[in-house]
Amino acid sequence: MAEADLVKLGNRLSRPAFRKAFAQDYKAAMKGAKINSSGIPRGVLNTLASLSEEELEVLATVKSALRRSRLPTRIIAQMV
Repeated sequence: MAEADLVKLGNRLSRPAFRKAFAQDYKAAMKGAKINSSGIPRGVLNTLASLSEEELEVLATVKSALRRSRLPTRIIAQMV
């Protein structure tokens, strides 16, 4: 797994414009963001691709709240 691609996708999903594009056509959104889908576990990608724009926003909101809480990264990874 290319960890950098997974991190990049996670960071991009924090942006409203990317979430909208991802929800409409995740392959095109990832290509435009230069994120290599082969570096992301298939189950993770399939799950994210099945989410609506609103659901992706909730995920980004939870991730943001966890980061603001200054929890260790390993704890955040276990929560999301």
